[in-house]
Amino acid sequence: MRYRSAGFPLALASAIVAFPLLVVDPAQAAPPLAPPDLDHFRCYSITVGHPTGLLVTLEDQFDHRLDKVEQVFVGLPIGFCNPVAKTVPGPGQGPGQTTDIRDPSAHLTLYEIHETIAQRAITWKVTVDNQFGRQTLFVSRPVVLGVPTEKASVAGEPTGLGAPVGLNHFKCYLAKGRTLNLPATLQDQFEAADVLVVEPLLFCNPVTKTVTRSDGADVVTPIEDEEAHLTCYDIDLAAQVGFTTQIHIGTVNQFNHLDVEPLTVVTDERVLCVPSAKASVLGLAGSLKAP
Repeated sequence: MRYRSAGFPLALASAIVAFPLLVVDPAQAAPPLAPPDLDHFRCYSITVGHPTGLLVTLEDQFDHRLDKVEQVFVGLPIGFCNPVAKTVPGPGQGPGQTTDIRDPSAHLTLYEIHETIAQRAITWKVTVDNQFGRQTLFVSRPVVLGVPTEKASVAGEPTGLGAPVGLNHFKCYLAKGRTLNLPATLQDQFEAADVLVVEPLLFCNPVTKTVTRSDGADVVTPIEDEEAHLTCYDIDLAAQVGFTTQIHIGTVNQFNHLDVEPLTVVTDERVLCVPSAKASVLGLAGSLKAP
C-alpha cells in the first residue's frame, strides 16, 4: 500500500504491513450473491481535519457473533469518500461495463478508531461477492469508522447536495486477500482517473453506533441495511501526474458541523470501496492485541 499523504496515519499503514498474509482457500462453489444496493466510493486522504475526541460504542455482525459490544475512541478524520462511477473494460475491444452513481449525496468520512480494551484477537475468514468476483478475505482488527456525511461546500461554493439518506455507518477492519490487478476508470465529483485495482485493504460491516451525550442520554444510530458491506482496495493511478491538488470541503455529519474548520483533502488518495455481499464468515482464533 502506498500512501503519499499524511492523511492516513502511519500507524494504519504499519498495521497492514504487520498483519500476516495467510494462504487463501479456493473459492466456494456456491453461486455468487448480488451486490447490495450501494454506491462505489473513491476515498481521498484528509490532510487537515478536526479530531472528535469521542468515545462511542459500536456493534456490528462480528460483535454479535462474539456476544459483545465494543467501545472505541474516535480520533482524526483520515479519508473522505465520494460516490464514484466505475467502468471496467469489456472483453476484447468490446464496450466496458459502467456502474453509475446511485446517490450523488452519499458521502462518507473515515475516522481512525482505537479499541479501549485489550482483547483476544479474532481473524475472520470472510467470503465476499462483488463486481470483481468471489474473494476470500482474512479480516483482522477494526481501524476505521465510516460516517455518512453531507458535502455542503467545495472551495467555499455550495454543492446543492443534501445529507445522505439510508446510508450506513461502517466499521472497517484490516483485510488481506489475493491481489486483483484489474483496470478500471473512475469518475467522481472531483476527477476522472484510470486506475489499477490492486489488493484488499479494508472490509467494512454496517454498524450500530451509540454516543452518550453530556446529559447521560444515549444517541443510537441503527443499521440502515444489514446486507450492505464494503470491500476497500488499494488502487494505483495508471498515469502518475507528479502533483496533487488540495480541496477544501465543508461537511456536516454527526461528529462535524459547518462551524468547524473545513476538511482539506488531496487528490492522490488510492482507495476504492466496492459494494460487497458477505457470502460466509468464520472466526479463527488469533493473538492478543493491544488497545
